[in-house]
Amino acid sequence: MVEVRLSTEADADILDILTRTYADFGGDALLRYEFLIVTALSDLAVSNWRNGAMTRPELGLGVHSYHLRNSRDRARH
Repeated sequence: MVEVRLSTEADADILDILTRTYADFGGDALLRYEFLIVTALSDLAVSNWRNGAMTRPELGLGVHSYHLRNSRDRARH
């Protein structure tokens, strides 16, 4: 397992996204989206070299990005 750390900016972005999701789509959508984000972070903790993870050296040493769509199927269960 690898350590997944989020920047302060990423934490703030996630909070903003979840707040807007709740305001626009309600509590059920908030829970689904939150579960998707947690699933994606858990998937990355297993391996940051998983399919869909991209190294981002322009953002810093050891920084990766990962699109949530890569964990969507696992979050549905």
